[in-house]
Amino acid sequence: MSIQYNCSTCKETKFLLFAGDNYYPSGGWSDFKGIFDSIEDALDGVDDCRTNDWFEIVSVETLEKVLSGHRSSEEWKIFLQDGSSREAD
Repeated sequence: MSIQYNCSTCKETKFLLFAGDNYYPSGGWSDFKGIFDSIEDALDGVDDCRTNDWFEIVSVETLEKVLSGHRSSEEWKIFLQDGSSREAD
């Protein structure tokens, strides 16, 4: 998955990926999928979890959500940190 984003604090931190299924969410740390060196790597982790319906990527440094997304059918809708949204490439 690829998405254009602008995040001034995203260059020197790691990212947590949480993802799950709408019907059977595990909740909390049970939805934790891994820690990644970049947003791009975390998005690759989303692609590896094909059965997930949603994801959130959180900055380890700020503990704020950087990107999130929900899938309807096979299309991902991405929500950026500033509240805007777009379709994933």
